[in-house]
Amino acid sequence: MTMLFTDGFDVGDFALKYEFSIVAGGTTAATRFGTGLAYTYTSNGGTAGVLKKFFTASNKIIFGCAFKTVLNNDTSTVMQVWGDGGVTQHLGLRFLTTGQVVLVRGSTVIATSVASGLVTVNTWAYWEMSATIHDTTGSVEVRINGTPVISFTGDTKNAGTATTIDAISWHQSGVTSATPSIDDLYILNDLGSTNNNFLGDIRIQTLVPDGAGSVTQLSPLGVANNWDNVNEVPSSGADFNYSGTVGHRDLYSMTNLTAGTTVVFAVVPHIIARKTDSGVIAAKTALKHGATVATGTTQTLGTSSDVYATVHEINPSTGVAWTVGDLASLEAGVEVA
Repeated sequence: MTMLFTDGFDVGDFALKYEFSIVAGGTTAATRFGTGLAYTYTSNGGTAGVLKKFFTASNKIIFGCAFKTVLNNDTSTVMQVWGDGGVTQHLGLRFLTTGQVVLVRGSTVIATSVASGLVTVNTWAYWEMSATIHDTTGSVEVRINGTPVISFTGDTKNAGTATTIDAISWHQSGVTSATPSIDDLYILNDLGSTNNNFLGDIRIQTLVPDGAGSVTQLSPLGVANNWDNVNEVPSSGADFNYSGTVGHRDLYSMTNLTAGTTVVFAVVPHIIARKTDSGVIAAKTALKHGATVATGTTQTLGTSSDVYATVHEINPSTGVAWTVGDLASLEAGVEVA
């Protein structure tokens, strides 16, 4: 597997997925396509990342996201790359008043884009970065809206001990109460045969239950139809489905992809789950296409809600990449484990 994480920011589960290292939250805002949601956060004017995402440590990571800056500043970074358990900030990207993009190691400038006007204030742009950390043979490539703007080889290791990357974060150029926005995030490594390089300007589409699937075994609380308890966007804990019986499963039919979609890089079912009594109880995601049901890793639940997701880069029923047509008959849900 090479896809580590995706987020379309539509569900409102930010506090469960990210570490807020400076401020305790953010607000949702209209996305760049006019539907769904994005994540808008408030800067505190410091230098550390406001919103940080941890993931499986990898020698090389590739990530991309839509990012809307609200100002430019020549001295502070808008995105950062971390190692050593999110302690060592190796690399950062700055957005200059000229519209140029700058790559820094720690606080040292190591590369600057030749072109200016690459990014415009208060306008969505799609930022991508590929990075490896090493004292002498590290490498970085940065792309804006699909165009390579920085290519660097050399010292990318700022400090610390590990040369793996385990977190990225976002900030806004050193000004209190600045409110930049993020949308359509992906994070990859290069360990698999698919999704191991830049994906380009992509869109994360959030599909929600719109009807009962082929199995309905959990008990509803809220409304009578199980699917109708788990289709809110943003998510709500006011109604939900539950069971303490191992093997019980709910599957739901899902809404359709946006018209004009041509490529599906992965399907990532998410559940938000917790236990409500003592003892050990677990759950896992479930995905059905055709006659094949694929379940995710068994997750032991705590008393607080958490998000659990499984990345399916290949259709488990066909053994090949997903097609747009596959999703027309897809069912997704949860299984008690």
